[in-house]
Amino acid sequence: MLAASASQPFLEGPAPHAALRAGVEDSVWEAVILTRDGAVFGFSADSRRACLRGPDGHSGCFVPPEPAPR
Repeated sequence: MLAASASQPFLEGPAPHAALRAGVEDSVWEAVILTRDGAVFGFSADSRRACLRGPDGHSGCFVPPEPAPR
């Protein structure tokens, strides 16, 4: 998802504010991403946008790519 969306500009607005709800249409997925250099990023995504929050507190959102066909 991140590689496919790397060329997109960030969207306006804050990250989704919802508790993790898995298995329903309006699910919000949350993760912590650790990079090789030790940086820690927060990640959250719902059906409309995915957002990253950097270790410095800055964040940005983008439209997630369409799911791959099964």
